[in-house]
Amino acid sequence: MKSSIILLLATAFFAVSCNKNAPNLNECVFKADSCYASNDFKGATNWYSRALQNKDAQPRHFYNAACCAAQAQEYDKAINFLKRLQKQVPTWYSRHIEEDNDLLSLHNAEDWDEIVATNRQRRAADEARYEHPLYEQLLAIVEEDQAVRQAFLQAHYNEQQELKDSLAARMHDIDSVHIHFVDSLLTERGWISREKVGDANGALWVVVQHYGLDMWKKYLPLFQQAASIGELDKGAVAMLEDRISTAEGRPQRYGTQCYWDDSVSRFSPLADTAHIDSLRASVGLCPMSEYAKQMGAEWID
Repeated sequence: MKSSIILLLATAFFAVSCNKNAPNLNECVFKADSCYASNDFKGATNWYSRALQNKDAQPRHFYNAACCAAQAQEYDKAINFLKRLQKQVPTWYSRHIEEDNDLLSLHNAEDWDEIVATNRQRRAADEARYEHPLYEQLLAIVEEDQAVRQAFLQAHYNEQQELKDSLAARMHDIDSVHIHFVDSLLTERGWISREKVGDANGALWVVVQHYGLDMWKKYLPLFQQAASIGELDKGAVAMLEDRISTAEGRPQRYGTQCYWDDSVSRFSPLADTAHIDSLRASVGLCPMSEYAKQMGAEWID
């Protein structure tokens, strides 16, 4: 299913059949994701099926619907979601479809080989246009960034303090190397478009948002401009804006930032509590109540 941290996939939009009473997309998606997190895969499939009735459904929603259906052992539904996606978005493909654990049960299903063949053909055609080796460099940066953080979190949860300290030092070293590369790249060339490197350009945001206030402020305008033309996820930019605000002691706008208080995760002060859900929806973020559950944070509506 979708990554919990960051490679931002292409966000092509397309219309599906709907009516005036089409379900609320965000509400359905976040209920689906909640079901998935609790291993209620049938419930997740049902909620994603409803989400796909909305005209603003995106490729990732079809893909995640397929993952949930496969996990629920509703194999025909899963295959159908993927076939609909490939038909309605002729440019869509996934780099991870063949390795995705959620889809392993489909490997012997009818039409799976056809789906994979189409996916490989589209990927090869797309990557042939990319700027190499920069494309591979950016992908490698994200993989290394995420690998060390996943290992750090695992050590934290397992209370392996010595390993955690070692990984924290390694994380710092890796981040320093990555920011030097990305800062030099952006200084020399500015934003690297998807036309040049596909969704691997999400690595630029990943590296900067891990580094600190000076870099956040330096590149926020560039990221805002990229988001305004569909080159970067608006929710990612909203998170960066909130990080800058909280680091400078100001209320956050979108409610993405938490802090620890006596072993309790709490939200940093908000600039506009009354309209927080509409502000979040404007950049594609889920309602605060759902986000609080995901973060294990206290939230009183």
